[in-house]
Amino acid sequence: MKSFIILVLSLSLMGCVTERQLKREEQIENLKKEVDNLKQAKADRADANVAVDDLKADQQILSGKLEESQQKSNQIGEDFGEFKEEIGRVWETYDSRFKKIEESLAAIQEKLTDLEKKRAEAKAKDETGLHYLQGQEAFKIAKYPEATQKFVSYIEHHPRGRNAASAHYYLGESYFKQKEWQKAILQFEKFKENFSKDSRVPQATLKQGQAFVSLGKGEDAKLFFNEVIKKFPESSEAIKAKEELKKLK
Repeated sequence: MKSFIILVLSLSLMGCVTERQLKREEQIENLKKEVDNLKQAKADRADANVAVDDLKADQQILSGKLEESQQKSNQIGEDFGEFKEEIGRVWETYDSRFKKIEESLAAIQEKLTDLEKKRAEAKAKDETGLHYLQGQEAFKIAKYPEATQKFVSYIEHHPRGRNAASAHYYLGESYFKQKEWQKAILQFEKFKENFSKDSRVPQATLKQGQAFVSLGKGEDAKLFFNEVIKKFPESSEAIKAKEELKKLK
């Protein structure tokens, strides 16, 4: 009986020990899991810290690059401003030069215009210079209207030309030949006033008297005939003037 009781007690004790041992082992296992979880959490936290540090490093790099870009942008802006100012100065310089060139061109154009005008005038003079010779040719063949036109043109363009005196005289002769008495009288008077020392002054004076005779103004004609006789007594025109006076008596 005693032995049975001892056996029962032993079995009971063994059962209790086994149950306690299982619980302890379970607790130990749970602690191990918690420890592992803590380790994993620490590892995850460490990884997170590393990632944050990487992000901070990347942020610093980006900030540096952004600042560098901003500096470059500011430098470009400054360079562009300086470039713009330089362009402005260059433009002002060239604008001033262009204005001077335009002024020079205008002056050159004015000179060219003046030269063209003078050339045209010289050409006209050259052409009208031939009019005296053409007038002489027309006078010789009795084309008095044409001669008149040529002499007038020559006098207009060459009032003090080499042949001015002859042109004036033959213009009077042309009027005289065409029986334009008043024009002849006036033209011979112009000839005498402008070329008083010309050897043809006696002839011009005699022609004036004869023109007045043709106009029926004998008294006026006598004044010119007497002028010839008085101023040029030894001339052939004086002899003719005396003859004209005899006709008027």
